[in-house]
Amino acid sequence: MSQKNNSGEFLKALELNDINFITGVPDSLLAALSSSFSLNQNFDYHISPNEGQALALAIGHHIATNKIPMIFLQNSGLGNLVNPLISLAHQEVYNIPFLLVIGWRGEISNQDEPQHRIQGRKTLDMLKILDLPTLILNEKSDVFQETSKFINELSKSKLSRAILVSKNTFGKDIAPKNIGTGLVRKNSIQIIYEFFDEDTTIFATTGKTSRELYEINEDLNKHNCFYTIGGMGLSSSIALGFKISGKSKNVICLDGDGALLMHLGSLAMIGALKPNHFIHIVFDNKVHESVGGQPISNVSIRYDDLFRSMGYSEIFNVASKVDLVNALTSSKNQEKLTAIIIETKNFSDEGLERPKGDPAEWKLNFMSKVSEQKF
Repeated sequence: MSQKNNSGEFLKALELNDINFITGVPDSLLAALSSSFSLNQNFDYHISPNEGQALALAIGHHIATNKIPMIFLQNSGLGNLVNPLISLAHQEVYNIPFLLVIGWRGEISNQDEPQHRIQGRKTLDMLKILDLPTLILNEKSDVFQETSKFINELSKSKLSRAILVSKNTFGKDIAPKNIGTGLVRKNSIQIIYEFFDEDTTIFATTGKTSRELYEINEDLNKHNCFYTIGGMGLSSSIALGFKISGKSKNVICLDGDGALLMHLGSLAMIGALKPNHFIHIVFDNKVHESVGGQPISNVSIRYDDLFRSMGYSEIFNVASKVDLVNALTSSKNQEKLTAIIIETKNFSDEGLERPKGDPAEWKLNFMSKVSEQKF
């Protein structure tokens, strides 16, 4: 853990350079920094559904105020930035100056998960291709001096820049977490897993949902499971592509509220195609739990109304084990497109496992089991 209050030093550098508009998507390496922003009234702080929308919000701020905004993200979110950065913000288009602050997952490749390793290796190259001069901060950096100088150069040139943040730079987030109400997500996944027959294929969104499904599947080995370890927000589209290709009778997608909001357009496509025997389950804990428990961009969404407007046939709101069993009973073997929204605590086991091995091998094993399915 960092011995210095690097979060405080970073905020001082921003204030010195008149940067107070902060938006982005939470990352575990930036969790302490996010807490500092949320507690400091000198900053206009907004969590965005995805990184491209954060940049768009920042563009709006700049053209209203002529001030430099800051966008924060994990390096895996750089892909979502490319279109608005190149087609709108780039110096050869609207020349919108902004500061990117990026959590550098996979910086040390052999110490991170498979989905972060290649991203970590490619991050500096990507920033160079995007014409973004880059400062690297780590726990040994003089955060105030280095950040102040770097932002001052940005202000003078009016050309965007990026700061890459190594692990432990800002220490651990020690802010108390709101556990919330409802069910424990892993317990709910266990109930869902055991409820359905072997002709069911389960897809799980990135983060702790996939990790919890992995632990359950390792113990019981009943279902064919696909772990969407990267590509936040894309699990439901992968499940849809699989389902409409006719490869399983029942398909369940275990989704998170933050992931759902990141690529909300997927619901429009699912609702238009209306696949039968497709159950879309959303765990509604109102936070980005896997990266530190920061709130999602809108905690007041009525997911039942949202799913209904997108064309889902059956929608269930679940706040108890009895509710969940009733919803699953009503959904099982129904030729309908179903959504189940489960009110969930912000909670997971301390020693939660990560999927082990090579994702390419997981894929081959998954496909082999698909070829053996009879329905």
